[in-house]
Amino acid sequence: MRALNFLFLLILSSSVAQAGIVINGTRVVYPESEKEITLRLNNEGNKSSLVQTWIDKGNSSAKVNQIDVPFVIFPPVFRVEPKQGQTLRISYTGQNLPADRESVFYLNVLDIPPNPENAHGNNVQMAFRSRIKLFFRPQAMKSESYTDAVDKLTWSVGSCSTCIEVKNPTPFNITITKIYLTANSTEGSGIQGAMIAPFSSHNFKLGSNPGTNNITFSYLNDYGGTVKAQLKKG
Repeated sequence: MRALNFLFLLILSSSVAQAGIVINGTRVVYPESEKEITLRLNNEGNKSSLVQTWIDKGNSSAKVNQIDVPFVIFPPVFRVEPKQGQTLRISYTGQNLPADRESVFYLNVLDIPPNPENAHGNNVQMAFRSRIKLFFRPQAMKSESYTDAVDKLTWSVGSCSTCIEVKNPTPFNITITKIYLTANSTEGSGIQGAMIAPFSSHNFKLGSNPGTNNITFSYLNDYGGTVKAQLKKG
């Protein structure tokens, strides 16, 4: 039955579009002091694409026309020719957001490829959506450093003997990508990380008791790059 279903899909779709729109960055930071920020998109494909952009609060399935966010993005819909690009302009509307910590939103980019020319029979057209975090950084945090904030993360024994609780006492959202336990001078393969919200904590299950072993982690900086550091015991 699986083989028949697979054969049916091959017959139904004579061509499947591949995503061509690439976002120049993996995250966006919006300082409150800026009138607007820009983000570049490029069409790396060999066909034109229709692109729709919007920002949401965290619900990936929310309907675009029902989302209320304190940002305006321009242009919301546009066409990008092959090997060409488009600059997005994002403006903060001034609505009230927490002044003592970052707020997190999500930027969506929907890549809608054109119908294939001279196509025969049925075709399946696939739209590709990219979604990256947008961090709103209030003016009150201007003098604080994201790098210094990461250095303030601490860990302690968590809710189970093989768990650790990582505390974030800062106003930044800090995304940990991996946590590594070093035992007998050998670093483990690492466990999946998470984003830790401001002034909060997150429990991670290491799989073994941390004891007095060293714990290191990798995190994403403001530019989306991966940086490795040692996690201090609190």
